[in-house]
Amino acid sequence: MKYNLLLLLLFLIFNQLSGQKLFINEVMSKNVSALADNEGSTPDWIEFYNADTSEIQLNGFLLTDNLKNGEPWLFPEVVIKAKSFMLVNASSSDSDLFPRYWETVINWGDTWKYSIGNSGIPAEWKDENFNEAGWHEGPTGIGVGDNDDRTVVVNSNSIFARKKFFIEDIEQIVQAVFHMDYDDGFAAYINGIEIARVNLGNPGQDIPYNYFATNQHEALIYQGGKPEAFYIDNIHAIVHNGMNVLAVQVHNYSESFKRKFFAFFFGRCYLFNESQREPYRFTCCSSTYARYLLRAKT
Repeated sequence: MKYNLLLLLLFLIFNQLSGQKLFINEVMSKNVSALADNEGSTPDWIEFYNADTSEIQLNGFLLTDNLKNGEPWLFPEVVIKAKSFMLVNASSSDSDLFPRYWETVINWGDTWKYSIGNSGIPAEWKDENFNEAGWHEGPTGIGVGDNDDRTVVVNSNSIFARKKFFIEDIEQIVQAVFHMDYDDGFAAYINGIEIARVNLGNPGQDIPYNYFATNQHEALIYQGGKPEAFYIDNIHAIVHNGMNVLAVQVHNYSESFKRKFFAFFFGRCYLFNESQREPYRFTCCSSTYARYLLRAKT
């Protein structure tokens, strides 16, 4: 079985949509680590987007990854709301499911509290009860040197930043993912618990402000790329109802690198729709070919 991972041939045939705007927005044909399911696996997936101002009923539409001999997958009774996205797994497993919807908790451009690295930053800077009074404020990205910063800072070895976020009911959260765009190394924490680290010491190690990243890494978004994704598989042991805090420290590779940049994204995904209170999960396709046909059933 061959996988065509280079050419994405997307075919949309909407014989019965009559002007409605339903699109295949994105195909993840090699989901190594970007988004995991509720079993910890990373199946390939297809993202749909309803660009219309009205909801679209998908029951009766077929999805297949084999344009010749494949058995198409029939959408169940499900509605994609106006201006909304939906993910569908390319998997034959009944338990290999995606939750109802993702919600961005912290987004590009949100305002953060931050401090340039200095000897006065205590070890508890990443804890939720730390008093960040006196820290600067600014939207992400934050940095200097690449002309891609919304908040420009003086050049230094490191930046420490914090962002608070509110959770109403952790029982409704089934997954969480942290996206990071950065130069050159970082460590990230939620409520003082480490969730991701790249090019910056060893897991669990407290890194001082004057420590250098161990390798170079160029930010990706300003080049048209996408930030790295870090799936948080034990989110219920990390967050709690009420106010939480995401804390990140970012370090340059060396003093000769007169640049640094970082931007953060943190998303949580919910198991239930607030109105229907029932699962909204789908799987399709026993394999992924990176080309899909969506058509109305006749």
